[in-house]
Amino acid sequence: MKRSYCAVLSMLLLLSAFSANSQTTLVAGDIVIIGWNATDNNINTPGNAYTDDDICFLLLRNIDANTEVLFTDFGWLSSGGFQRNEYSSTGTCSAGAGAVTDGCIRWTATSAMVAGAQIRIGVHFGLTASTGTVTSVNRSAGANGGPGLANAPQFSLSTSTDQIFAFQGSLASPTLIATVQYNGAYTVGAITICGSTASQDNNPGASVGGFNFLYTDPASRNSQYNGSKSGSIATIRTNVLNSANWTSSSISQFTFPQVTGFSVLPVHVTSFTGKNTASGHYLQWKVSNEENFSRYEVEISTDGRQYTVAGVVNAENKTDYSFTGKSILSDYQLYRLKLIDRDGKAEYSKIIRLQNTSAKDKIVVFPNPVKDVVTISSRENIIEMSIIDMLGKLCWKQKGNNNNTTALDMRSFKPGAYILTITTGSGIQAQKIFKRE
Repeated sequence: MKRSYCAVLSMLLLLSAFSANSQTTLVAGDIVIIGWNATDNNINTPGNAYTDDDICFLLLRNIDANTEVLFTDFGWLSSGGFQRNEYSSTGTCSAGAGAVTDGCIRWTATSAMVAGAQIRIGVHFGLTASTGTVTSVNRSAGANGGPGLANAPQFSLSTSTDQIFAFQGSLASPTLIATVQYNGAYTVGAITICGSTASQDNNPGASVGGFNFLYTDPASRNSQYNGSKSGSIATIRTNVLNSANWTSSSISQFTFPQVTGFSVLPVHVTSFTGKNTASGHYLQWKVSNEENFSRYEVEISTDGRQYTVAGVVNAENKTDYSFTGKSILSDYQLYRLKLIDRDGKAEYSKIIRLQNTSAKDKIVVFPNPVKDVVTISSRENIIEMSIIDMLGKLCWKQKGNNNNTTALDMRSFKPGAYILTITTGSGIQAQKIFKRE
């Protein structure tokens, strides 16, 4: 019994240790680099005595605590993996050989983080991070010192041509996640593992998930993304990888914000369609990148101003969804999807319009415009009625009389347009009413 207890305890401790050190495995496009300063500065490291180079990146998926991302300015070899310097852990290069000003650092998330989180790190002398921690993996040989010396940089972004890689794994066997080549083109096939030119780099091409890479203009030693900060993951990734959405400078350094301004929704609606059926309006939509997502709220309108929730479809980690809504007694209906993730962020889909099949389904309002009393009728008994103004304010509401015809005194209403809604056994019906002088 004692041995069994010890075995169970050992297993629990082992599982606990595994859980504490688990991390999210990332793939190409799960992060994007959204800024860098190659010109030494201390604008992003207040209180730090060292001038620094800076990198800013954006998470495009939720990650667990202890997730690690490595960053390097080593060149990419045509045979795979990265260049080294003489202080590489592999001992590949002899003294004085290799990309001596290049190196590698590791950023670690100290807590779980959500898509849209923006992280700024200092990579040159004093390692800093706006969130998480940064440690050295392979310190540069440095023009002014050796490993462990205060004046040896971690790695130094060149103010001429250089590259930035984000990856998981190791320098010898990396999984590339994001990359930037700036201030010049790739140098195909011209470098070796102990090559001495730090600014040279082969094009990794499809090695990074087939995504396109950002090429900036010739004066771009310092660059920052300045495009839209809201939308789906696919939309933001596309916008970031479009050089037209960037600001670059050979003189000015950029202050990367401490607090994220991004609103990233972990789902992308690839299509949204609808059609009339015997059961009502049948809506279909297709999605991609659905991760940590909550639900789709189907909203309906008859005027394009006021929308109400017609139903809710919970996310099920699928690519295809559908919903059938009852026809409102009006000429047409407008539908949109409200996309809501688990953190409460929301975004709307495009709007589609579906024509109703029969004019006899309309609410009959007479007279319209009305001065005093209006008569309202429908083909079904009225359960409830309400009137809202064009700003969406509720002006009047009452239960129906279980008849399909009723009279409404509107003498106290101000002149203008209103939306009448009635509830019947078939659902909600809507009609615009005009109150005249």
